[in-house]
Amino acid sequence: MKARATTLFILLAVALGMFNLVEKRGRLQETKQWFLDFLVANARDKIEIRAKEDTKDVVLVQFDEKDRSEYSDWPPAPLDYIIALKRLYAHEPEVLAIAEPLRWDNADTQFISQLRQAMVPFPNVVLAFDISSEGAGMSVETGDFASNEMPALNCRDDGSKNVLVFTRVTSVPDKSLRVAVESGFTQLAHPTIENNLSIVPFVAFDGQHLVPSLAAQAVTLFRHVPYASQRIAFGAGARLSLGDEHMVPLAPNGALILDDKLKVPTINALDLMSPDIGDADSNRIRNTLGKKKIIVISTSNRGGIQARAIAQALSSPPLHRKPMTWDMGGAALACLIGFWQLHYRRIGAVTIGLFFALTSLIVSLLVFQSSLSWWSPIATMVVTCASTLFCLIWPKKSSQEAVSTEPTGAISTPVVSSPT
Repeated sequence: MKARATTLFILLAVALGMFNLVEKRGRLQETKQWFLDFLVANARDKIEIRAKEDTKDVVLVQFDEKDRSEYSDWPPAPLDYIIALKRLYAHEPEVLAIAEPLRWDNADTQFISQLRQAMVPFPNVVLAFDISSEGAGMSVETGDFASNEMPALNCRDDGSKNVLVFTRVTSVPDKSLRVAVESGFTQLAHPTIENNLSIVPFVAFDGQHLVPSLAAQAVTLFRHVPYASQRIAFGAGARLSLGDEHMVPLAPNGALILDDKLKVPTINALDLMSPDIGDADSNRIRNTLGKKKIIVISTSNRGGIQARAIAQALSSPPLHRKPMTWDMGGAALACLIGFWQLHYRRIGAVTIGLFFALTSLIVSLLVFQSSLSWWSPIATMVVTCASTLFCLIWPKKSSQEAVSTEPTGAISTPVVSSPT
């Protein structure tokens, strides 16, 4: 018994040492994400219930077509955007997103250059481009954009074949405006979602890359999450993970299903461009815009759709990744269970190992459903597998298998009778 216990102790120490080495090299990140996929897929309803029904981080600035006579041109000219941006700069938006491709074929290049300068003070700017699943031909400019400038998520999931596919880029912003800004699509011409305003593609697939929407770009910039910390998953646990804390629940095909309850505060661009005279309307605009928000500017209904998609993505409750002490605590408990397994033969030891592993998964799921807190069970499973395998290879012997060692030194001498 003592030899088995000592050997098991050495085996578990080696297993945990190897686990720690692999963990530090980052080779277990994908496994952790698979476990989080499992948790999210089984707690989807709980997550949606916890989502907030209002948002204070997104504001829509709408150029209303009913006011087109008040503008110098329609769609609004670069000068109108310049005035609006100068008004917005005082509110220090974290992200500025423009929902239509900014392009004027006959505009004075001087005003376009001034518009570019007006964007410079904003820390994060996202410009829109359009894509389509119909046809394949592209102009020289759109083809160059698709090859060299179109954004792509570095993360890719095997389920990307289920994502809405597009074949070409149809419209892009003016080239001079695409310097040092991000971009994302806002319109995808696709027969499966045509005229369905409640389905917003969050990502799309061009056959090689996953391309983010304007909403996806705005959310990641607002959360300050680099591409390297993002992961997208499809299927039952579909989501865009932004590090270990934030995520955006998605439909299995990577789209976002808009919740009708979510409303985004809207400001008329004409009111924004009017002088601030300190009246009730001016105070309302000032309070609505606030500071450090995502400002979406639009001339059509696509801006409202993107703003609602951003608001819904931000409304998802944060996940709470427990510290590594929880992982190691589970491993320590698994070590105690491993030494307990030594007292049982093969079937008993395997039963205990399977029961403990299943219990660990159930407890993890229940905790996640109740508080959206999670930890990685990998260390626990490594120890449990090692101890169970050890008990299979070197099981406890039964009393019948014990070999008795009696002394055999005495030699009997036959008795010979004497003749009579």
